[in-house]
Amino acid sequence: MTLAQAIAKVPGLVFPSGVTETVKTEEEFKSLLNRFTSALRGPLNYYVLGGKTSMNYVIKKNVKTLYEYENGVLPEGYSAREMRQRAYRGIETAVHAFGLPETVSKALNQAQVTGLRKLSETPYVASLSAPDQDKLGKAVAKQLGALEVSFNKSTSGMPKLRASVLASLSRHPVPFFFGKMDNVSADFEALILDLLVEAAGAKDTRTPSERIAATGALVTYKGRLKGDLALQTVLEKLGVERKEAFDNASRDLVEGLIQLLGGLKN
Repeated sequence: MTLAQAIAKVPGLVFPSGVTETVKTEEEFKSLLNRFTSALRGPLNYYVLGGKTSMNYVIKKNVKTLYEYENGVLPEGYSAREMRQRAYRGIETAVHAFGLPETVSKALNQAQVTGLRKLSETPYVASLSAPDQDKLGKAVAKQLGALEVSFNKSTSGMPKLRASVLASLSRHPVPFFFGKMDNVSADFEALILDLLVEAAGAKDTRTPSERIAATGALVTYKGRLKGDLALQTVLEKLGVERKEAFDNASRDLVEGLIQLLGGLKN
């Protein structure tokens, strides 16, 4: 079952036949609304962040696919090139996932429309005046609509996924593949470094947790030719950012990142 399909099932689970007829007070209405909101959040947490089939779990596990390994390890018929390219695309997609996929967003919107209709059928809503019903409907729509915005922006949502995947890109004793696959050149360490450099230095688009995760992973490449160049690139960006810091929080963050990388050279 996909995430979109799981979300589509939520209204039927929260609003089984006859449940809305029992909601006669404001307290009961708020309880049902909160239960619906929480139920919508559940599949997002499980499929994106927490479950063993979640985007977070699968992509981090697939990082190993990019490592160098001996010939003959793969079963006959498997293409190492295609497998590694799929794994890298998944990583790249995850670290640039600043919002839910369109199919999931549409499913969430449709579930919210269904839930709003079900809530409007309660005796409690029927007992209100027309202006109060309209006011309540707008408030409920706002609460439900805020769910996607919150998941996309809060540190317990999509930023958590991005930070988790970035942290998983630390250097491993087994190197990332570098060479030719089916006569196609590939340097996955260089590609990974590009992702980490972008995230570590992106003060306007990345959360502190993402930047810390990317910086922590980046420092594990110290001593590698391209790793040292990447570290220097980020340190130069951070040096400029420190001069432009506008409050204690921004300055503390950038100085913490600089310290993590080993400090600026005079």
